[in-house]
Amino acid sequence: DNSEAEITLDPEPLTMTVGETAKLTATVDPADTEITWSSSDNSVAMVSNGTVTAYKAGQATITARAGNAEAA
Repeated sequence: DNSEAEITLDPEPLTMTVGETAKLTATVDPADTEITWSSSDNSVAMVSNGTVTAYKAGQATITARAGNAEAA
């Protein structure tokens, strides 16, 4: 049961330019907890397995979730 998971992101905050990719590292406790990633605005930035790609100028919040914990 990973309902008591803890998660942190690095780097936070992350500033990017259009066309750039960057890697976010999620540290999870317990370590075997599955991480799901999401972006608040996929037209600005998308995330896949922690790799963020900037598509246009604007702001997007990238969120990593593990169990009931989340970091953005």
